[in-house]
Amino acid sequence: MEDHIAGSPAALTEPDPEQLHALEERLPLAPDGSAYRYMNPFRCPHCAAPYIDFAAHPGLRKNEYYGNYFVGSDLLRYTPADP
Repeated sequence: MEDHIAGSPAALTEPDPEQLHALEERLPLAPDGSAYRYMNPFRCPHCAAPYIDFAAHPGLRKNEYYGNYFVGSDLLRYTPADP
């Protein structure tokens, strides 16, 4: 997610809760049917354990600003319908 999209927090900043919620509500469902959320952790593809447990350590989330992906997977890109 790029920070120029309304509601998307810039790297290393605290998100505005209202703007973030509005953005999350506009996002389509993930391929597995779950919802994209700022506090969702990147998970192990084998056991689904979070690499960083943001639920247990929410203060770590704002410092986690780089993108992660599984090698060999297709990257998903979000393009808002209304820029």
